[in-house]
Amino acid sequence: MNETPSAKPRSFLVVPTLAAAMVLALAPTASAQRDRDDERRRDRDDGPKGVTLFEDENFRGRQEFFKQDDPRLADNPIGNDRVSSVKVDRGCRVTLYRDERYKGASEAIDDDLRSLGETRVGNDSASSLEVRCAGPGGNTDGDYGFGEGVTLYDNADFRGRSQSFTRDVRDLRGTEIGNDRASSLRLARGCEAVLYTGANFRGESMSVDYDVENLGETRIGNDQVSSLEVRCRRRR
Repeated sequence: MNETPSAKPRSFLVVPTLAAAMVLALAPTASAQRDRDDERRRDRDDGPKGVTLFEDENFRGRQEFFKQDDPRLADNPIGNDRVSSVKVDRGCRVTLYRDERYKGASEAIDDDLRSLGETRVGNDSASSLEVRCAGPGGNTDGDYGFGEGVTLYDNADFRGRSQSFTRDVRDLRGTEIGNDRASSLRLARGCEAVLYTGANFRGESMSVDYDVENLGETRIGNDQVSSLEVRCRRRR
C-alpha cells in the first residue's frame, strides 16, 4: 500500500512594510545624530561652556544650564533641593553645595554623573554651585578644571577667607590667608601640595593630592600651616 507523502509545512517570509522599514532604518540614525550633536555641543570651542543640572536621575526632567557661580538655586527654574543628575562640559568642573552661598556639604564633579545619590550632597539637596571652565568658552584663563593650584580656607568645609597659590610659599605671613590660619583646602585637578607647620618648608609636613574638608583631622592639624609647596602638572 502506497502512502501519500505528507505535505511539507510552508514557510512564510514576513516582509515589513515600507513605512516600518523606514522607521527601523531611521531610529538608530536619529539616536546616533543626537549623540553626535551632544558631543559637538560638549566639545565646542565657540560659545559658553558650563554645566547642566537635571531635576531627575539619568539626565531627565527639568534642566538648566549654568556658566557661572550661583549662590542661590531657589531663584532659578531648576529650583532649590531638586538636582539629581548633572552633565559637565569638557574642561569644566562644578562644585555643588547643600546650602546656599556655597556652604554645607559639597561635591566637586568634573564629568557627567547620572545620579547624585551616592555623593556627599545627595539627590534633591543642592542649593548653590560654583562653576569653573578652562579654555575657549570657559570662565577662567587657568589651565585647570577648577580654580588654580592650591586654595587654602581659614575655616573648615571650604568656608571663610580663602586664597589660591600656584607657586611655593616660604612664609604665609603677609599673605591674604595669613600664617597658621588654614583649616581646609582644595586642589585644582592635576595638583598636589606639601604643607609645613614651619616657615621655609620646615617642621611637620604632609603631602596631599585631594581636597581636605578639615585639617584638624589630619596630622598637620588645624591653624598650623606656615609654608607650602605647590606641584601642578599641566592638563593636556
